[in-house]
Amino acid sequence: MDTARFTGAWNLRSMRRFGADGEVSQPYGQNPVGIIMYTPDGYMSANIMRSGRPGFPSDAYGSASPEEQGEALRSYLAYAGPFEVASETKVIHHVTTSLIPNWTGGDQTRYYAFDDSRRALTLSTHPADDRSPGRVVLVWERAGV
Repeated sequence: MDTARFTGAWNLRSMRRFGADGEVSQPYGQNPVGIIMYTPDGYMSANIMRSGRPGFPSDAYGSASPEEQGEALRSYLAYAGPFEVASETKVIHHVTTSLIPNWTGGDQTRYYAFDDSRRALTLSTHPADDRSPGRVVLVWERAGV
């Protein structure tokens, strides 16, 4: 499958979680910040965070309390690795590094749709079912010119 449409950097515009119970939430707040990048040689990297995260007492990570470190973990998501476009609607991220240890060495399947008029890429997880309590939908806008 063609990867050219993915190639480049994309800025996160919205992130919503649709629960199996019908509840809609915003896991990283109303104004999440994020970048996902796809390279021409088949790699991707995604970083998402809650905007306005509080700083640590100093630039040294070890200066933060366990509670502050826990909040930093809860308000940030990052992973990277090779990717493949598996079909006209599905892209698979093969995770080699991740803030979530359980994702490392596994795959993150995303369903995608491009909206050329808005220069947008929508990525979503699979619908809510017995394996997942909800579906997450992320809208990305092409960065740069």
